[in-house]
Amino acid sequence: MEKLRVSATIGLRVRDAASLDGQVIGLLPFGAEVQATAVVDGWAQLDAAAGGALIRQAGAPASQLAWYASRQWLEPVGVVAPPPITAADPRYMLGLNIQGGRVDLAHRAAQAGCRFFLIMDNFQGAAELAAAWPDAIVVARRWFQYRADVAGVIQGLEGATSSRLLYIGHNEGDQIGQAGADLIWRAELDRKVAAEIARISGARYAGGTFSMGCPDYTKPEVCQIMQAGYAAAYNAGQMLLDGHFYSPDPEHIHTDDGLIWYERRWEFLFTRCGLDPRRRGLICTEAGLDQGGRGGFPAHGIDGAGFTRWARRWLEVCGRPLVVAGVAYPSPLMGAALFQCGDRRTTPGGWAGYNVEQYWDQLVALWAGR
Repeated sequence: MEKLRVSATIGLRVRDAASLDGQVIGLLPFGAEVQATAVVDGWAQLDAAAGGALIRQAGAPASQLAWYASRQWLEPVGVVAPPPITAADPRYMLGLNIQGGRVDLAHRAAQAGCRFFLIMDNFQGAAELAAAWPDAIVVARRWFQYRADVAGVIQGLEGATSSRLLYIGHNEGDQIGQAGADLIWRAELDRKVAAEIARISGARYAGGTFSMGCPDYTKPEVCQIMQAGYAAAYNAGQMLLDGHFYSPDPEHIHTDDGLIWYERRWEFLFTRCGLDPRRRGLICTEAGLDQGGRGGFPAHGIDGAGFTRWARRWLEVCGRPLVVAGVAYPSPLMGAALFQCGDRRTTPGGWAGYNVEQYWDQLVALWAGR
């Protein structure tokens, strides 16, 4: 038997059969501990003699000898301690999201040691950057003003002809939602685009590009969509996944309690959505500080010392192992790009409140491991 705890914050349905077609006969609350006698095809069998009283309280009939619940939403009690925390590589985890076509800034950063970049709307420049720095990860993105189909995405990515680049598609919820039918449509589109780019040039593609706080992994139906739509392609190496993992305020990152909801939200992909924790295929094309209505580091008046304090903590947080079902794995993050570098506009539509250029000296020191 294995002692398990309910990890679904809204509770876990108990069924009379190991299938979604099984009748729902009760609901176990978040944090409830039960004994599983077996796990079959992703379903934990909960025996009447092993925690049955709790299950009956949830509504299951006393005459039932066994009930079933999704193993995805049950975590072992007494998780094995992870290995010591090590900081992530600053060259890749403190990358730059380059705006305004300023590939010159990317080359300058690469000369100083930076090795992860997102280049916006400049595919030739992105390809030249990747050629000049072959050990760098260069992500190329287009701003789509419409909901594009596969052909439209490929056209927007200027044919996706460079095998050196890592491409991404629709951004956040700008043109496609991040839940329900939109999320299903988005996952299908991402799978098809990834396959088409692989056919065209052999380049890699990262799906998702989900916004801060999205999708809502507390909802089982969202996790089911993610598992059905993304897990198989990710696990097979056919697609990477991209997300935006910001700190919601300057101090948030300095306490562990809320990391899972923002800076390490990606953990849910592996603990609830079926992604293989052994595979390293996650990127973050927007990171840093994003407080709604206020902006990033410059908008908060954060000085160089304050930025360095955040950055060092970010590296430590990114470097922490991923623990799934009591087993620790290396962090799946390949790289993260600070938003943003290059857009100095203070007028409406500009992103000067996020521009990290003023922290250049600090970044150079961090890239060098100082």
